[in-house]
Amino acid sequence: MYNESETAAIVFDTLIPKGNSILRLKFTGTLNSRLNGFYRAKYTIEGEVRHAACTQFEPTGARRCFPCWDEPNFKATFQFVLVVPKDKVALNNMPEVSSIEHPTNSSLRVVKFDTTPMMSTYITAVYVGEADFIESKTNSGVVVRVFTPKGEAETGRFSLDLAVKTLEFFDDYFKVPYPLPKADMIAISEYYGGAMENWGLVTFRETALLVDPVKTSVARKKRVASTVMHELAHMWFGNLVTMEWWTDLWLKEGFATFCSYLSGDKLLPSYEFINSMFSDCYGSAFHLDCLRSSHPIEVPVSSPNEIDEIFDEISYSKGSVLINMIHNFIGDEFFRNGMNMYLRKFAYKNSKTEDLWEALGEASSLPVKSVMSTWTRQMGFPLISVSIKQVGGVQKLEFSQERFIADGSKDENGLRWMVPITAVSEKSQTVPFATFLLDRSSEDIIIDSKVAEGWIKVNYGQLGFYRVKYSEELLKRLVPPLKSMTLPPLDRLGIVTDVDALVQAGKSSTVDLLELFWAYQSEDSYVVWSSICSGLSRLQNICEIMGYKKPMDSYTRKLLQKVLSMLGWNAVEGEKVTTGSFRARILLHAGLAGDKSVLEESRRRFKRHLDCVELIPADLRAAIYCIVMAFGDKETFETLKKLFNEESSSEERQRIGSAFGQARDESILHEVLEFSESEHVRKQESVLLLGAVASSQLGQQLAWNYYKEKHEDLVRKFPGAWHIGNVIQSFTSSFASEERAKEVEEFFSKHPAGVEMTVKQCVESIRLNAGWLTRDGESLKKYLDKYAE
Repeated sequence: MYNESETAAIVFDTLIPKGNSILRLKFTGTLNSRLNGFYRAKYTIEGEVRHAACTQFEPTGARRCFPCWDEPNFKATFQFVLVVPKDKVALNNMPEVSSIEHPTNSSLRVVKFDTTPMMSTYITAVYVGEADFIESKTNSGVVVRVFTPKGEAETGRFSLDLAVKTLEFFDDYFKVPYPLPKADMIAISEYYGGAMENWGLVTFRETALLVDPVKTSVARKKRVASTVMHELAHMWFGNLVTMEWWTDLWLKEGFATFCSYLSGDKLLPSYEFINSMFSDCYGSAFHLDCLRSSHPIEVPVSSPNEIDEIFDEISYSKGSVLINMIHNFIGDEFFRNGMNMYLRKFAYKNSKTEDLWEALGEASSLPVKSVMSTWTRQMGFPLISVSIKQVGGVQKLEFSQERFIADGSKDENGLRWMVPITAVSEKSQTVPFATFLLDRSSEDIIIDSKVAEGWIKVNYGQLGFYRVKYSEELLKRLVPPLKSMTLPPLDRLGIVTDVDALVQAGKSSTVDLLELFWAYQSEDSYVVWSSICSGLSRLQNICEIMGYKKPMDSYTRKLLQKVLSMLGWNAVEGEKVTTGSFRARILLHAGLAGDKSVLEESRRRFKRHLDCVELIPADLRAAIYCIVMAFGDKETFETLKKLFNEESSSEERQRIGSAFGQARDESILHEVLEFSESEHVRKQESVLLLGAVASSQLGQQLAWNYYKEKHEDLVRKFPGAWHIGNVIQSFTSSFASEERAKEVEEFFSKHPAGVEMTVKQCVESIRLNAGWLTRDGESLKKYLDKYAE
């Protein structure tokens, strides 16, 4: 046995004869409590603690359950036989073919399942426990079931209906039918991730699958939908066709993420999935990929920890963004044809990135491989600088590209991309006047004099994965169409997020960004305000460090006045489905910034909720819990903790747990850290509570001290680089001084946690924050002084 590499060598007494052989092994394993491999999950029925046996094998956990070649390119067929208690549900990837009483123990039964198709080890799965279920069928006869905790079957109805429609949508879109006779989905009580695409038996965290008609917010319902569609997309991308090695992890994760937004846009149009893709995926990918410590989409990995670390926003979000970009580059028809060719050619086999590009290139007769290789084989993305000039009597638009790096420095490698450029203008607002591929450092195009007179917006529809830096003149011209909302929402979003990124890189000033925010006062798009609020949160962190939180709060309250008045507190008949989430986001930021009317109404509604006079609508609960805790005391905390302990709904517990971190009393935050270790807190919830404490500057220092004291326990408690990496990131990445950067660096050099890449990213983020403070601190103070009260 080689523990470091997680391999075993089997030595035979004699030479094995040439040809096929059968190897039979007897083995024992541990039903562990680490939520990885073959593990036990705790749940409660009528106050009694019970356990289920379940699996989480991706990426390298199958070897913890049974001996196997636990690599994605070693595909095989599997047949499982389980010996289980008679009164328990037993599930596997395939349907049950027989169930008989155990020959020597009448309290047990022996369950045999059908043989799987050729598949990788990491998507095999079993579950043994208690559950209720509801079922339906697709129009092709596939049985779809959702398994829920006992007595909660109807909370699976939304996901069941959506799953049927999603499987039918993908069947039709890719013209490759779902290949298994069943598609089960089950909610697991203790589960670290969001979900896992085991073929025919998809496992979920409860909050990622179940929808309660009273307690589930629209935002959570949308997240459930996204997760269900993502996992079912994996039935084709990852399961039917699997990456050759984890280097090409993005092939399945990027595709599944893209497909969740594609299907969401068709099946649930009122949820505005495509708009959300730009705030969710583009924003996350930009945030990580601008770091020098980022990595290419195609990245060599070998050890289990290295594999774990690339389950990040590069593989998921950047991967999906690039698929979206190529989808728009070649067009939907060629994309569908290319994907059909790819899926049929590599069904039940393994593929590499080049195989995908070749299929799409063949279908479209476009240079897909040469274009996309510049995006997958090198890290980062370009900054496109745009300016206008007159040469003689000719107006020209100048474009240049360079790698965008978060600290504003130059890229010493001179990286270049093949960038699909589109631009619209005041004279041609919906049809691009310029569409071309920028494949060199710079290029000028001649434009019409009428185009040159008005505003010009580059990256129309925000389809390209690049930032845009306008000349001062061109940026000023964009302010009027922002105020009047002449530009579509995604283009309004693109302008403010590009400027925000340029500020953080030192290529524009923070004061410029704060001034630009005023152009959005009348903004009515949730996706735009969501990004503005994220920018405000980062500025709040910086101002808290500077001791300028109060003036920043005052600025925030004034900025939000108009949109707050527009949205109000109560839902209006006929409003958009997403307006409830929009309202909650604005109320949260206004409330945490100290808006007195919002605070008073939050307290009033919270009291009526506690007294069972009027329950808080699900959309507003998270915001109100956070606001009352932020301005509450020890009694408020005890009230919320009591609600947490008595609550069975995972979603409601998550909302309350997140609110704990808003406390502004150090002793309460200490208590939250201690509470995270108690028996009242599920394993996955302890991550939530720790992250909540670290969400403020006061809490982050406490959380970091807590980590240093308990680092060995925490590394054991959160197995795998992905889990402990998230904890470390939340505990450290908002610091803002060189001293802190060195402290974090030195600590992990002495106490490694197996997440070297994550630590580098955290340290780089700390130094970026420190540089931001040094560069803009004084001018920011001077600007905010006029908002001091």
